[in-house]
Formats: sequence, C-alpha cells, structure tokens
Amino acid sequence: MKKIVCLITGFICILNLLTASNMNENTYSLEVVVSGFESIEGQLCIALYNSEESWIVDELVYRNAVVEVTHTTVTHTFSELSAPGFYAVAIFHDENRNEKMDTGLFGMPLENYAFSNNKKPLFRPPAFEDAAVFVNGNETIEIFCK
Repeated sequence: MKKIVCLITGFICILNLLTASNMNENTYSLEVVVSGFESIEGQLCIALYNSEESWIVDELVYRNAVVEVTHTTVTHTFSELSAPGFYAVAIFHDENRNEKMDTGLFGMPLENYAFSNNKKPLFRPPAFEDAAVFVNGNETIEIFCK
C-alpha cells in the first residue's frame, strides 16, 4: 500500500513539474521601445490590439498602459499575452496628461502619435495588417513617435 501511495505521489509531482515547465515555455510578451519625443514632458499612452476587428476601437483595446515620459526613450512590456499571434500598437504622447488625443481643425491630431511598424499613412490610421507584428515568444519592437 505504501508503494502505491509513493507511486501516486511521485506521479503527481512529475505532472506538476511538467505543467509548470510548459507554462513557462508558453509565455508571450511584447516590449515596446518608443523614441523620438520632442519633449520629455507628459506621458505616453500605449494601446495594444490583438485583432483587426478591435483595431483602433477604444472599447475593444486588448491591453493599455500609461507611462511617464522622463527620457528620450520610453520602454513598456506587455507581458503574459494570451497566445502567439498578431498584435498591433498605437501610441500618442500626451503632453498635457489628459489621457486623450487632442485634435485640432478637421480632427487632425495635435499631439505626436505613431503605430507599430512605424506605419503612418496620411489622414487615417494604418490597416491592422500593416501595423501588426507577430509575437511568438518575447518580442521587441521599436516605434518612432513623431
């Protein structure tokens, strides 16, 4: 009887170790490195999207972050992403800290903004497929905010 209990206990321990190691292997993160700030005032608002349907829809953002701009380069990591796949990032430099993109005449942005892959077409955001990056592990992207 003791041998059976020891075997079952050993089996459970091995399963726990295998499960824990698989969880560590299947972690996904996206490090976003942003540079090109005209000033080191305010904050950087970062939105991460995980589908074409949610792209640039505030209510459907996958993850977001607000990071203080204290240097000419700002870094933020979105960790524990749910799965490998395509993700796209939209950012803006919120110098007045009101956490919204200020716009002027005809809705043109007054604050600097950018997208992953440094795509920036005129008069509209890029398509999700143009801004999307594939994440299959721990990835880093660089965005120039101008």
